[in-house]
Amino acid sequence: MLPCIILILLLFGGSIALGVRWKINIGPVTMAIALVIGCLFMDLTLDDILQEIPLKVIFYIVSVTLFYGIAQENGTLGRLSCHVMYAMRSVPRLLPTCMFLLTAIIAYMGVGIFAGAFLAPLAFEMGSKTKVNPLLTYTCVNCGAILGSNMPQSLGGLVIQGLIAQGPYGEHATAYTWSGSILTAVICIIMVLLSHLLYRSEAPGPECFP
Repeated sequence: MLPCIILILLLFGGSIALGVRWKINIGPVTMAIALVIGCLFMDLTLDDILQEIPLKVIFYIVSVTLFYGIAQENGTLGRLSCHVMYAMRSVPRLLPTCMFLLTAIIAYMGVGIFAGAFLAPLAFEMGSKTKVNPLLTYTCVNCGAILGSNMPQSLGGLVIQGLIAQGPYGEHATAYTWSGSILTAVICIIMVLLSHLLYRSEAPGPECFP
């Protein structure tokens, strides 16, 4: 079993390396690898493998990839990032905080945890221009998505409350949801503050101003 697991990890690691090196979509490559592993090493039929494919997740990934791929190629992301940077040119170090709040608001409005995927390309575009450490950008975007999606009135909060209500602690579902949301918010804010203390950003260059 261990050699098989190592082989699987090496194959998928190789597919990621191909995507990074030649900038190709690793989706078809990894799906082909999954088919080969399932049919040859796990004695599964093609129908069994296809039934396990999460179509909703794939549709989401493809839609986001296409949307941001077009926006990246036609320069929309670059121009939008420049406008945001220009608006905050006097306080460039607050750009990550701006992305944190923006992600939290969008997640709260119904997008949920997926807001991080929608805003991550824009955040990293701005981060590369302002020389923000990628870990700081990553922390702000992900913490914003988690905070917004776990609020009691958000989609994620309603789902969590519904799941608790179906369990043995159903009568305390509302209280537990609020407690979890508050604790999540505190942790996310602390992580963002600590990230700001550890990393610094520089002022955007004049070539980035619209």
